[in-house]
Amino acid sequence: MRKPEPTPSLDRVIQAQIGDKLRAMYGELAEQPVPDRLTQILARLGQESKA
Repeated sequence: MRKPEPTPSLDRVIQAQIGDKLRAMYGELAEQPVPDRLTQILARLGQESKA
């Protein structure tokens, strides 16, 4: 019988530090508007999935 593999976990402080770094790196990017071309493509894909 196999032993269950341990679940990897990170300390809450490390998780918070990773979150802070990711927000600092990608926060500005997330605030930028979606390009019109991408919006158009997504709209077409949505129409095709309904058909």
